[in-house]
Amino acid sequence: MTIPFKSYKEINPLDSRNVINKYKGLSNEEIKANVKNNSLPFAVLMFNLVQDFNFGSVIRSANALGAREIFYFGEKRFDRRGATGTYKYIDVHYLSSYGEFLNLKNEYSFVALEQNEKSIMLHKFDWKTSKKPLILIGEENCGLASDIIEICDHAVEIPQRGSVRSINAAVAASICMFDFISKYQ
Repeated sequence: MTIPFKSYKEINPLDSRNVINKYKGLSNEEIKANVKNNSLPFAVLMFNLVQDFNFGSVIRSANALGAREIFYFGEKRFDRRGATGTYKYIDVHYLSSYGEFLNLKNEYSFVALEQNEKSIMLHKFDWKTSKKPLILIGEENCGLASDIIEICDHAVEIPQRGSVRSINAAVAASICMFDFISKYQ
């Protein structure tokens, strides 16, 4: 006997969105307002990410971990399917010029997530030294460009014990965001 598969939409047709229970039944606008009201004073910026998986995963993690907003810069436009709708509940801004990126310095402290000679191990980094941090995540293969790193207020890296130079961009971003929220007071 074969049991027919039922999709989530068939099981729960009133609200098949990927939201926590307290948001079931609310409009997208109500959810977005509540998420923004409960957000923490940090944001994320993706630089030249290529993989749609990374775009969607960073947006999902930023939403889940309470980022105030998300920015992305580069030629790639993201495929929204990987974000499972979370882009509807958090502000996602495309920066079309280097000048728009630089203007963010007026509001945020730039924290590069990058391995270099000046970076601090993430678990030792004091987020309080950074007013409203903007976590910068670089392209999957080569990271952040040196001219971007130079204008950052801080650089942090995730301690690693294996042989690979870095871990997946979205995973690294999620670890960094979690470090911020775990230390936030």
